[in-house]
Amino acid sequence: MGKLVRDRLEKPIKLTHKNALFKYLKDEELKEALKNKLKEEMDEFFEASSLESKTEEAGDILEVLECLLELNSVKIKDILKKRLISRE
Repeated sequence: MGKLVRDRLEKPIKLTHKNALFKYLKDEELKEALKNKLKEEMDEFFEASSLESKTEEAGDILEVLECLLELNSVKIKDILKKRLISRE
């Protein structure tokens, strides 16, 4: 089973799942995995019924989006700047 996990989770996973295998994704493979993860997190957000669940899922969406932005050399400050300009 393939599952996208954060780098910092490798050690804890290995402690409980001795036979776990990890593959480090790069470039297009990583972008595609993150795109799929973003879709998954969006689905979970819309399925969440409580404010707490929606907040947690929104945090997951933001984390994946930040990774995608970084991989595509897009800066959040530039996004916010464009958003302000488009509101004028």
